[in-house]
Amino acid sequence: MPTVDAKSHAFMEAIKEMELSRSVDQLLLLFTADATLDSIAYDEPRTGLADIRTFWEEYLGAFKEVATKFTQVINVNDVAVLEWTSKGTLTNGLPVRYRGATLLEFVDDRVKSFRAYYDSAAFIPEYEKHLKRTSRNPAHSFANP
Repeated sequence: MPTVDAKSHAFMEAIKEMELSRSVDQLLLLFTADATLDSIAYDEPRTGLADIRTFWEEYLGAFKEVATKFTQVINVNDVAVLEWTSKGTLTNGLPVRYRGATLLEFVDDRVKSFRAYYDSAAFIPEYEKHLKRTSRNPAHSFANP
């Protein structure tokens, strides 16, 4: 992995700590009071620490356990792009693995803007059924159920 600046490193470590401890408190310290958070899960961005806390608590609430591995980091001035893979177990007991990217904008070494893009299909049971079917029959596809 290329050199990671201190801001990105602190964020990645806080994510790992949050996943282990199941507490969002340390991660929230990295956000500005008026930070925005946007995700494909929302129609509109969330603003402020209360909304950001809710997002991360809902995120953790979807999993019995989850671990994120950061695979690529690009830093340019006060912007970072983090590519990652998360793997875990959902609260319904199903295993999940999905990939995504997070775009961070920093002000004074704190996150001012967080935007996450990820493969939401990994959370759909029908998608998992499709994966099981296609792993047994490679000729099978969404176009040809």
